[in-house]
Amino acid sequence: MPTAGTRKAHSDAPGEDAVRETKRHLGWPEDKSFYVPAEALIQFRKAIDKGETAEAEWNAFVEKYEQENGDLAAQWRSTMSGELPAGWEDHLPSFDDAKPMATRVASGEVINALNAPVRCFMADFEDSCAPTWENLIRGQVNLADAVRRTISYEDPATGKVYRLSEHTATLIVRPRGWHLPEKHVRNRPTSAKLMPNSFFQIGSIT
Repeated sequence: MPTAGTRKAHSDAPGEDAVRETKRHLGWPEDKSFYVPAEALIQFRKAIDKGETAEAEWNAFVEKYEQENGDLAAQWRSTMSGELPAGWEDHLPSFDDAKPMATRVASGEVINALNAPVRCFMADFEDSCAPTWENLIRGQVNLADAVRRTISYEDPATGKVYRLSEHTATLIVRPRGWHLPEKHVRNRPTSAKLMPNSFFQIGSIT
C-alpha cells in the first residue's frame, strides 16, 4: 500500500487502487468487493462449536461465583450491564465556560469526579483533551496525587475543602493516539501513547 509505514495507514481509507493492489498481492479476485477465502471460512466455522462450549463453561462459572459471592457478583453484574447509579453525573465537573485554571484549582474538580458513586473513572488524555504538553503534565500531577490520596483543595473564596472520600472510583488512564509521534522526546521516535501512560505508572509508584 502506498501509505504503508505511515500514520495514514491507520487513519485514512486506503482507496480503490490500494485495495486492488493488496488483493493482487494476496492472490484474491480483484473484482469482488467482499471476499472470504475458503480456507479462512473453514477456520471461522470451527469457532462456532468452540464458542458454544466456551460460553457454556463461562455461564456455569458465573453462576457458581454468584452463589458463593453474592455482593461482589451483584457489583459485577451491575458493571457489565453498563448501567450507572442514579445521580452519578451530579459529581462531574462542568467546563461549559472553560477558562484557564491553576493545577490546584483543577484538583477540586478531579476530587469531585473520583468521589462520584461509580466504580471506574477514566482520565482521558486523548488529543482533543490534552493537545499541549502543559496540559498533559498538569493532568499527571493531579493523577499522581489522586493515587497517593494526597490530593486536596481548599477554595479560598468559600473555604470549602475538597478531599477524597473513603471509597473512590478506580482510576484508569486513556493515553493519547497510538499513531502520533511525541515531539517532546528528542533522542528517538516515540509514540505519543507512551508518555501519559508512563507518567501515570511512574507517578503511581514513586
